[in-house]
Amino acid sequence: AKRGEDELLLRLVRRMAAADAADRSAPFEFFVLESILHTVASQLTVLTGECQSDAEAFSVGVHRFVSGMTVQRAWELRRRINEVTRQISGTVHALEQLQEDSTQ
Repeated sequence: AKRGEDELLLRLVRRMAAADAADRSAPFEFFVLESILHTVASQLTVLTGECQSDAEAFSVGVHRFVSGMTVQRAWELRRRINEVTRQISGTVHALEQLQEDSTQ
């Protein structure tokens, strides 16, 4: 397995091990599915943040050396990354709401 896959699997195992009895009140299959979805969404949020930081550093650094068209493309990339981040945040929020609803 690659390093990223190992880290993702480790996050999943930790999440499942840290779950308390209330988290495990649903059938095991749903608990595992919820844990997987939450872990993947969390990992994607982290990776998107890293990409966003890199894109910001890139756009600031190259702004002095490139044409206006290239800078516009870099800012478009940043806008798209922000959009993906919002979508991931929405997914995480929806999963959290689902989890809260299922425990009530």
